[in-house]
Amino acid sequence: MDEQGIAVARPGGARHACRDHGELGRITRMAQHEADVLILGGGVIGLACAYHLLARGRNVTVLDQGQVGGGSSHGNCGTLTPSHAMPLAMPGVVGTALRWLLKRDAPLRIKPRLDPGLLRWLEAFRRRCNWKDFAAATAVKSPLLLRSNELIAGMVEREKLDCEYQAIGSLHVFRDRKALAASSWYARTLTEVGVPVESLDGARIESMEAALKPGVAGGYFNPADAQLRPDRFVDELARVVRERGGRIEEHSCISAITLGRGRIAKVRTSGGDYSANEVVFALGAWSPALARPIGLRLPIQPGKGYSITYSRPQTCPRLPLTLKEASVCVTAWDSGFRLGST
Repeated sequence: MDEQGIAVARPGGARHACRDHGELGRITRMAQHEADVLILGGGVIGLACAYHLLARGRNVTVLDQGQVGGGSSHGNCGTLTPSHAMPLAMPGVVGTALRWLLKRDAPLRIKPRLDPGLLRWLEAFRRRCNWKDFAAATAVKSPLLLRSNELIAGMVEREKLDCEYQAIGSLHVFRDRKALAASSWYARTLTEVGVPVESLDGARIESMEAALKPGVAGGYFNPADAQLRPDRFVDELARVVRERGGRIEEHSCISAITLGRGRIAKVRTSGGDYSANEVVFALGAWSPALARPIGLRLPIQPGKGYSITYSRPQTCPRLPLTLKEASVCVTAWDSGFRLGST
């Protein structure tokens, strides 16, 4: 990728060993497949790309190395959050991360290891921990998140997606008054980029959310936020893609990508070889490993998140919550109750 962020293909080929697929990982001589657009990755991003491309009359094939929506698109907390427009890189976060290195349950923890790619990424991250870059990144992310929310709301309504979508906002909740006072930049930053936010005292938040125990110091209501059940959303999106004529191939292990005449000529998988006019990389953390041997340098590092899903309790939050001191997200649907963190 050049300095302007333009992907540049160079001569060569890429090989990538698919993990945990047993017999599916073996390369066999199989039929050749052709597609107009080949999308690598069947998570929410790959399926959303397929949906919009099909609406524009393109022929689309989606390949997923496992089960569609089985990765990050399955276990996240299902919140749609323009309120998260700010980047993680901001002044003070490096010092906080260093203090958390020895804390196994820290909300941000980077396991120390000798990994040149990770070290380069961390150095680039450190250089961005200033208010100028923080403001610039927020200004770029906020309109994308707001527009994404609009597109998802329209898609859910238009396609009648059964995914428990609710445009009800979200709450950021503080119990520590010093932490709340130190977060004054939050509302100011969102207001500057056009994302609505309301600063509330503890009594107001407790009146809005009866599931919270007394003692809330205050926090923020984010009216532009929404929620849905992510696994059901992905399942429904896959259903619509298939109904529109899109082809989805699951358990299709990508083993090699070959270039020819400056473009991707072939994608070799356990289900055969694919060629396409255009190829979309939507593999998340897998993308850098597959893209690097063909000359694409994607500055992506994988992150690990955790969630646990319960049956819906009798006393249940009405709104999605971010419990700031614990860095825990709480989402409640009619069909369940999920806690998530990183």
